[in-house]
Amino acid sequence: MDAERIKATLQAKLGVEMDFKLEWDAFRFLLFGKMFAMLGYNKQQEKILTLKLPPQEGAWYRDEYAFITEGYYMNKVHWISVRYELASKELMEELMEKSYANFLQRLTRKQQQQLASEDIIARHPDISY
Repeated sequence: MDAERIKATLQAKLGVEMDFKLEWDAFRFLLFGKMFAMLGYNKQQEKILTLKLPPQEGAWYRDEYAFITEGYYMNKVHWISVRYELASKELMEELMEKSYANFLQRLTRKQQQQLASEDIIARHPDISY
C-alpha cells in the first residue's frame, strides 16, 4: 500500500480531517481535533504509518510482525509504527480500521451523536434539514 492510498483510506472515514505538520514532516489524521494516525518517516527515513491502538493489541502486532515497532516519537505503550511498504494491503486496512474504531469508542456521547448526524446528512443529501 502506498502513501496516497493510506491518505485516501483514512480521509474517507467519517469525521476525519487531515493536516500537514511541517515541523514533523508528517500528515496527521484527526477526529474532533485529536490525532489517531500519522503518516511520515522515522529517523532512518523509512516510510511509516503511526497508529494509536489499545496497548495489548499494539504489543501483539509488534510481536507478530518485524516491520511493526513501538510508535516513533510517540507514547510507546499506545502507538505503533508500521513500515507500510512491507505490509500487506489487508493488514494495513485492518490496522487503520482498528485505530479508527478504537478512537470512535472513546468519543463523548455528544461527539458520537454529532458524527452520526453528519453521516445521515452525507448519505441523504436530497433531504433538507
